[in-house]
Amino acid sequence: MRLIQLRLCHVLLITTILYTTEAVTSGCQIWRINGDEVCCDQCKPGAQVQTKPCNASADTVCGCKPGFRCGNQQCAYCVEECAMGQEPTDERDCRKCPDGTFNDKTHSACKPWTKRCPEGEQIIASGNEFSDIQCGKGPAVTSTDTFFYPFIGIFTGISALIIIFFLLLWFTYKRTKNKSQSKDLKPATPTQGRELTIMMVEHEEACSFHQPEQEQGGSSESINTQDSESKLIV
Repeated sequence: MRLIQLRLCHVLLITTILYTTEAVTSGCQIWRINGDEVCCDQCKPGAQVQTKPCNASADTVCGCKPGFRCGNQQCAYCVEECAMGQEPTDERDCRKCPDGTFNDKTHSACKPWTKRCPEGEQIIASGNEFSDIQCGKGPAVTSTDTFFYPFIGIFTGISALIIIFFLLLWFTYKRTKNKSQSKDLKPATPTQGRELTIMMVEHEEACSFHQPEQEQGGSSESINTQDSESKLIV
């Protein structure tokens, strides 16, 4: 009897080791004993949450936090829930739908765009990662329209850079030109001012030197006039 108990303990120990060392990051992998002496799986912390406790007839039920979903039917692990325009990968993450495909549902694989419209209709809206092409009787939209969208943005950016470059050149030219004009209109130096003052002083001296001659001439003329008048009186 004791030998049987030892064997059962060995089996239980080996089984526990296998469950706890299995390479799964999240899931119901740890056993615990409840009050009814029943071994139950315990949900690991992380993305896993317990949705229903175990009992004598059923094991623990584990679920996933919002934003995650069960990775398999037993919900042994959780994966990120992919939004519309994305699809799940084998690495348990999400990726954007490749060009030419779309996904309008949550956590689903991307589907290719419809190749052609029904007879009598044409493509009026191109497809994207969220929706398929739209068909109708309006003006057609060719694939070249969407092809050139990225190039329009690039061309606009380059044009703006060119305009800014030429504006900088123009402002630099105007500034250099104004500096050269200010140098041409430079005021007279102190040396030139002294020469101008000397010339004005010399001119004034010349004028003051000639004025006495005119006065002397006027005096002689007045003397002669007086002599002639005295002669007439005599």
